Amino acid sequence: EGITEIGHCAFKGYEGFKNLETAVLPQSLKTIGEYAFGSCQKLTTVNLPSNLKEIESEAFQNTGIKNIVFPESLIYLGAAFNSSALESVYIPENVEKIEGSAFNWCNNLKKITFTKAVCSVVNCNALEEIVYPADYGTYNYEYYHYFMAENCPNLKKITFPAVEKNNNVKILKTSYGTYVKNCPKVTLGNVNSDMIKYYIDHIVVSKERRSVNITFPFEVEEMQFFITT
Repeated sequence: EGITEIGHCAFKGYEGFKNLETAVLPQSLKTIGEYAFGSCQKLTTVNLPSNLKEIESEAFQNTGIKNIVFPESLIYLGAAFNSSALESVYIPENVEKIEGSAFNWCNNLKKITFTKAVCSVVNCNALEEIVYPADYGTYNYEYYHYFMAENCPNLKKITFPAVEKNNNVKILKTSYGTYVKNCPKVTLGNVNSDMIKYYIDHIVVSKERRSVNITFPFEVEEMQFFITT
């Protein structure tokens, strides 16, 4: 206790810690540095303390962690869990920024839930569902001009938040455009059935220069739709 930061490469997997299985971290900890536990492939259990503010990139990259509970204190999440064994992820709403490749190549990841900040998800073979925030007016759009998801062959559902009930409903709004690439099973859903108009702005879908079919589980009366090659 009293330690506030674990530094860069402190317990790196091929620096003598390749057999590390469990990490019990002090409650005083605020920052986990880049590659702090990276490539600890046998690491399956870690507690993230209640005062933690930042997890830097590659901090838990290529680890055996299947489940992680992010504390409400967390503000910043770097590209920290790529190629890990995570199966499900819930991002608390106090997180202000997530780096774009935070969960790339997580082949056991089936569901990810964003509550405020968002990031793109790439090369997650088991991913089935992405849940986006309930408040589309305040969270960070920084990575939306890249994509929502790419190369996730089993992604079936992108769940959008409850939308405003007015005459010009906006399910998704971004000036950069948002797209899903090489995710042939994806369905956009979870929209209130009593909505009259559905307006999806700048959804861009592409797959090897051919458009991908997307099904909507509701009747669409108004749509602006863009196909890119």
